[in-house]
Amino acid sequence: MAIPLFDSRRRLLIAAATTPWLLASCGEEREEEHEEAGENPPVLPVEDLMREHGLLDRLLIVYEQSLSQKDIPWPVIGGAAQIIHAFIEDFHEKQEEAEVFPRLEHAGRELQLVATLRQQHHVGRLLTERIEHLVSASPTNDTDRDHYITSIRQFISMYRAHAAREDTVLLPAFREVVSGHEYEALHETFETREHAVLGHGGFHRYLAQVTQLELSLGIGDLATFTPTVS
Repeated sequence: MAIPLFDSRRRLLIAAATTPWLLASCGEEREEEHEEAGENPPVLPVEDLMREHGLLDRLLIVYEQSLSQKDIPWPVIGGAAQIIHAFIEDFHEKQEEAEVFPRLEHAGRELQLVATLRQQHHVGRLLTERIEHLVSASPTNDTDRDHYITSIRQFISMYRAHAAREDTVLLPAFREVVSGHEYEALHETFETREHAVLGHGGFHRYLAQVTQLELSLGIGDLATFTPTVS
């Protein structure tokens, strides 16, 4: 006797919650369904957070490349700081603080790491506030300029380590403590919050802004970073 479609789907989700390879299969099945319907496949929570880390890393490169120039392009750094403030701090980090950190804390997983990440979110916001203030004040003396550069370098150093630990430790642990059904539901939560905070196409709009900053520095082409090796 044929199994009803609803019951079959329910059994698949229950099994997926305890079988990682089966959950991956479910994800592939959903992607194929969306492709057949002519839609883009959904971006699931961990993938969503990791691509946002990629956007952050590109902003860190914008900071680094700006500081390496003889005449530092303050407006470019100011633009990068504004994106970090609006997208990373007011959206991405609050998403982590609302949906990722509490689930790990409830499960008793990676508690010290979560505490450190929370503290770094706080420190990062203070540094960004300082950077935005210094840019708006257009530092002219060496003391202000050095203070400004130090704040940017501190931000770069902290967030390189911060995002790397999240990608390799935090997010894998998060995936382990969330059931398959809850993980699917979180996709809708993430999407709803993104539209509410950033509006339609929020991620891609900010990605386009980062691309423009890269172009203004002459680093829009990835090949720019390929060294010549003899």
